[in-house]
Formats: sequence, C-alpha cells, structure tokens
Amino acid sequence: MKRFVFAVFTMSILCFPQASEADDKPIKRPFRGGMALSMHASDPHYSYVTAVREIHKLGGTDLSILVHFYQDNAASDNPHRHAYKTPTDKVFVETIKEAKKLGLKVFVMPILLLEKPKEDDWRGNLKPKSWAKWKANYMKEMSHFAQLAEKSGADIFSVGSELSSLEQYLKDWRGMIKELRKVFSGLLTYSSNWDHYENVGFWEELDLMGISGYYELTESTTPKIEELKNSWKKVQKKILNWRQDVGLTKPIIFTEIGYSSQDGCASKPWNYYLSQKVDLAEQKMCFEAFIAVWDKHPQLEGVYFYEWWGNGGKEDTHYTPKGKPAEKVIRQWYKEIRARNALLKSKKTSKGNDKKSETKKD
Repeated sequence: MKRFVFAVFTMSILCFPQASEADDKPIKRPFRGGMALSMHASDPHYSYVTAVREIHKLGGTDLSILVHFYQDNAASDNPHRHAYKTPTDKVFVETIKEAKKLGLKVFVMPILLLEKPKEDDWRGNLKPKSWAKWKANYMKEMSHFAQLAEKSGADIFSVGSELSSLEQYLKDWRGMIKELRKVFSGLLTYSSNWDHYENVGFWEELDLMGISGYYELTESTTPKIEELKNSWKKVQKKILNWRQDVGLTKPIIFTEIGYSSQDGCASKPWNYYLSQKVDLAEQKMCFEAFIAVWDKHPQLEGVYFYEWWGNGGKEDTHYTPKGKPAEKVIRQWYKEIRARNALLKSKKTSKGNDKKSETKKD
C-alpha cells in the first residue's frame, strides 16, 4: 500500500485465460479470517489489549499485528525502532500473548515507514546510500521482532512489506530469510505490493505468498457491485495464471485488504486522503465484492482486513470497519469461516479415528 504518495497508478487489466482445474486442489488447512491491528499509538506504552479483545469478538480466526519501525527518507540506510512511535517490547509481547490467550492465530508484520519523506518517497522506492549498511540495520530490527514473536508464540512472520525497489537483491534476501528461520519457527511470508508480486524472486524460500491487495477496481466514484466483482475476477485470473506459469504452489494470503469509508475508495484503496466525503456504502460494497470472488477459493489460505483502529462510527472516513455497515459483512463472513474450519477439523478427527479402528482390527 502506497502511503503519503498521490501518484495515480494505472492498471490495464486484460482478459486472461481460465486457470486450469489442476489449480483447484483444495488447501487442507483451516482458512485464516484475519483482521489487522496497526500499532499506531504515539505512546510506546499504549496498551492494545482492548483492541485485541474487540477483534476476537468479531469472530475472526487470526490477527495480524503491524508494528512500525522507521528510517528518515528513501535514501537513508538507518532502519531503527522509534523512541515513541514503536511500542515497547513489553507492549508488543503483551499484545501477541493476549491474542493467543483468546485463541487467535497471530501474524506479525513489521512495517518500515519514512519519518521525513521527500517528495514521492515511500518504502516501495527505497534507494539507500549503502545497501550493506541498510541490510545490516534492517536485519537487526527484523531479528529483534522475530525473536519476540517466537517468544510470544506468534504463528506467521513477514520478512518485509512492499519493499519493491529492494527485491532485486535476491541473494541477500535468501540469506536474510535463512537467518530469520534460525530465530522464528513459524511460517514465513513476504508482503508484496499488489502491482509487484511477479518481481519477487524468493517466493520458494517462503511458506506463504503474501500480497498487499490495494487493487484499483474502478474509475468511478459510484461503482456498482458487479463492476467490482468483475475487476476482482480479472485480478484473480491474472494472479492464478501467473502462478501456474512459474510453477508456484505456495498458498496465497492477502496480507492487507482495506478500504477507507470515503467516496471513491474502490478507485484508489491505497489513498486514505482521497476524499473527506463519507461513503459507508462503498466501503461495504468493496468488502462484499472481495468476499464474493475469493470466498472458498482453494489457493487462498487467508486474508487480513485493514484495519481495526480508532473509534470508527458512521462519521468516520478511515479504514476501520468498526461501527459501520462493513463490520456486519465481515462479522458474518468470519462466522461462516469458523463453521467451515470446525467442519474441516471434525472430518480430520473422524478420519484419524477410522484409521485407529482399522489398525486395531488388523
């Protein structure tokens, strides 16, 4: 997701051939119906426990924790934890443990932000003065977060988010992934920008293919849901056909899917300064369109909706679905996901018992 930058992205969506039936092999793991909790507070001691409990009550299965660290601008080589914008280790661990206590699976995604960006700077076009120094500082911070995530029982860890201009350093990324596996025993992913996943050359080193899915679904500020569904179907075909072409079988997760409750949010989901006009219906429709196209798809293992933060409500223009019509859509989908996951677990238990019975008979 491109933040603080208002360059207009264009995306020509072609008609792609239907993915083959071989791509429809079901994933036999429970689906991850997740919600993102961004650690936005400027007080490093701020407690996120209440937010975790609210997310649990939504009915989802998973929680992603977006923890921020910083560098000055795109040319800087000094990624570091911020004195007051990055939560303390105690708060970070407390948040993960609260989620685990409530039965949620936890995905930790450290996100690098720019504190003093120059014009058009964002983390997708970083050009550090010294790659070696940047990599060393970056790994210092990522290893720190990974160790805390491991200590707290997190399930998934992201090795990076939307660092498009730096994905070219394949050997270094493979080395960093190898090092992070030494300190984190769970699943690893990378959150690629929606327009750059084809350029990531280290998917095979990871467990999950992560996409930050801020796709531009329309040019209209008054779209119909069928238009949004059709746009998602084209996106889906492009992703699946590309995976088939390169032979990638890693399950997909959408690390972020989010829409501000602003007029025109479907046209530029990444731009949270798009409008000051509240449009609750468009936000709701965007989530409905995503769910209609991707629900039950065998290659999708999970999605994390961005984000649960702030007071929300019907006058709010931010991303949170809290207190808005979109919340009801998400809550209902989570309920269906939990029911399907329970059925899957029941079938696995039944098969296991059948095998035990056959062994005893033999």
